[in-house]
Amino acid sequence: MISLKIPTRKTPPPTPAAVLQTLRSCVNRAVEDKDVVGTFLSGGLDSSTVVALMSERDPPPRIVSVCMGFGESSDEFPDASRVAEHYGTEHGEFTLEPMEYLKTLPEIIQAVGFPVLDGYMWFPYQYVANKVTHVVSPIGGDELFYGYANSRRLRRVRQYMTFEMLFNLFGRNRIWAYQTITNRIRPTSLLSLFRGDERRKLMGNNYRDLSSMFEGYFYRGNDFMQEFLDCERETRVPCDYLMLEERIAKALGVTLRIPFTDPELVKLTIGMGHEQNMEGTLGKVLLRKAMAGLLPEWVFKKEKQGFSFPFRSWWSGEFKETIESRLLESEFISETFNVDYIKKIITKRLSLPVLFLLYALDVWVERMA
Repeated sequence: MISLKIPTRKTPPPTPAAVLQTLRSCVNRAVEDKDVVGTFLSGGLDSSTVVALMSERDPPPRIVSVCMGFGESSDEFPDASRVAEHYGTEHGEFTLEPMEYLKTLPEIIQAVGFPVLDGYMWFPYQYVANKVTHVVSPIGGDELFYGYANSRRLRRVRQYMTFEMLFNLFGRNRIWAYQTITNRIRPTSLLSLFRGDERRKLMGNNYRDLSSMFEGYFYRGNDFMQEFLDCERETRVPCDYLMLEERIAKALGVTLRIPFTDPELVKLTIGMGHEQNMEGTLGKVLLRKAMAGLLPEWVFKKEKQGFSFPFRSWWSGEFKETIESRLLESEFISETFNVDYIKKIITKRLSLPVLFLLYALDVWVERMA
């Protein structure tokens, strides 16, 4: 069971001025004394904040920024280019193709040491590694300042449902509710995408309930939303993003620094509750106030898009056929999982992320054998 000490909530929260001062210190430490640094730029609040604070240094480093897309209408190239032009970064962009990702996946899995769904961050690192050896990443801001869609989704629920209604709905199944709402997709929670009987159908005699991993975060009080967000922040960042990106950066010969996970900033903000950092469904209120006047107004007006894998648009042709044929021919998959149920998932397109993660799991078993 994961068991981390949940901090006592601070009242009042830190001021915007204190957040800005601390952010500046964290970004300065992240840049170190480098003349050239790389970063990932979407044009959103977090990445724009990092670029803005690096740009105000005297003298500023040469900033090499990159934006990756998937060939979707939601690609953030225009927003990223606008921020890059505003701050004078050396900007590049590229579109990741489905089969390029699939063919590189064994190398990615070899580097990180576990099966991954979102190993696409390999490609932005690979891009900047050709130009720099030091990267300042904007990850972590969503978790620290409550910016994810899951935060807003729960907030919308709370607008229409009292805690008593939520408790009656979830009862003693808060962990199941957490796994269902977040749609966890990672090796340790693959089965959370299925409920009860469906998990057993997939795993057969190998079925095990993994809910106990999250027990330390729930049933501590009456604020399910805060429990939910604590669990998100304290598992997603250290056990997912940091581990993945640090291993990718190391494999590609890049030094990685992350201002939003700097201990000074974490110590300042870790005790904030969601009520102190969300207004309606708007998250990152404190960060927005801290950066007001430093970032262009149009950065604040950009809608939160996130960075998600385009399974449905990619699920065709060679990409689809490669994954399906491997799953149906794999000795490991047939010995471990219920192949008939996998066929049902394929036929009815029940969960494409699960099929891909099973594929990654099979690649991992082969590479680590």
